[in-house]
Amino acid sequence: MADEVYDVQNRICTTKGEEHDIVKKEFIENYKMLEVGLGDKPYFGGETFGFVDLVLITTYSWFYASEMFGKFSIGEECPKIIAWAKRCMQKYTNLQEEELIGLEVEDHRHCFLHKEEEKGQK
Repeated sequence: MADEVYDVQNRICTTKGEEHDIVKKEFIENYKMLEVGLGDKPYFGGETFGFVDLVLITTYSWFYASEMFGKFSIGEECPKIIAWAKRCMQKYTNLQEEELIGLEVEDHRHCFLHKEEEKGQK
């Protein structure tokens, strides 16, 4: 599922026309399916931040670019995913003994500009 999420998120920034509309619909459907999996739990692992959360939170850094290129609001389409992402961004995980490392996600605008640059080169 994670590969599909990444693929669609990339294609929403690089496609045009009818293909873009199809990819946009697929993008929203993927996140709605993830919302079903999340249910009413704070994290995909239940009450605690887990592996699935760690893998999927990396897509959050691309939300801004996806919204700009897709011309839609993820918050309006998938509010549970946005609430989950905000919880994850506040969460810390202990990756090495007692050293706490925060989840660092790239600036959203940087991702958008990167994709715009890539698109201009094609």
